[in-house]
Amino acid sequence: HVETALARLSSADQRRLGWLRPLGRPLPEAPLPIEIEGAFARLATEMPNMGAALTWMRAGLALRRACGAPTTRVTPLLLVGPPGVGKTRFVRRLATELSLSWGRLSLEGLSDNRALAGTSSGWSTAEPAWPVAEIARLGVANPLLMLDEIDKCIASHNGDAHATLLGWLEPSTAATVVDPVLGAPIDLSGVSWILAANSIDRLPAPLLGRVHVVNVDLLPLAALDKVLAGVLTDIANELGVPDARLLPLLEASEVALLQRVWRRSRTPRLLRRVVERLLGEAATRSMISPRH
Repeated sequence: HVETALARLSSADQRRLGWLRPLGRPLPEAPLPIEIEGAFARLATEMPNMGAALTWMRAGLALRRACGAPTTRVTPLLLVGPPGVGKTRFVRRLATELSLSWGRLSLEGLSDNRALAGTSSGWSTAEPAWPVAEIARLGVANPLLMLDEIDKCIASHNGDAHATLLGWLEPSTAATVVDPVLGAPIDLSGVSWILAANSIDRLPAPLLGRVHVVNVDLLPLAALDKVLAGVLTDIANELGVPDARLLPLLEASEVALLQRVWRRSRTPRLLRRVVERLLGEAATRSMISPRH
């Protein structure tokens, strides 16, 4: 089906969309980890405000193991909370702990559903549906996919992202999603969906009925040390530094600044921005040699 669909496209589009060919054969699925308790314990320690989400997911994965399901799949989850409380970082860390490939798309300001649902092969800018593209890009049939800011997209004459999601979140229909480019059914039933929003006020009831809603509060003041350790580890990993302790050393006054920032905001996102700035200043200091 994939080869036939690609053959119908123009030569330029065949070259542009040739990376979809792996979808023509069965893709591997990430196995259910043998040991998940340690993974969830680490996440609970790092992000105590995600306790309700972790409890829900732990129960779901335990049920899969008890029933002999060999692969990882998380029941659709909606994280609701103010900006900066760590929703995206939680999904990224969850993917790491469960050895899942993952992708993220923000729907903020989206008024053209084609970015999510894809574009028909009859158009010169034909594109597959976003989850289909992510499965092809990641090379697995059961990735962890995050849709962020789902309360900030706008329905228009170009489609309704919320309506598009309904079929993807329902296992019975997700198994036969027809991609607009390929014109053939693609199995999305293995995808683990995590949605994120600041509020549910603008979300339609049919969408809310297909997800488990978890409210995410600000982290407690006492969580600073754990959050800071996680932020430093993330930065070290992104910079290719094997140990966060090898990052430039912050002075006592800079640590005190981080404590003030945390007391005022309690948001990992803001804390990270300040940490990155301070690390840059510390690195600059270390490069300046004494003149005398």
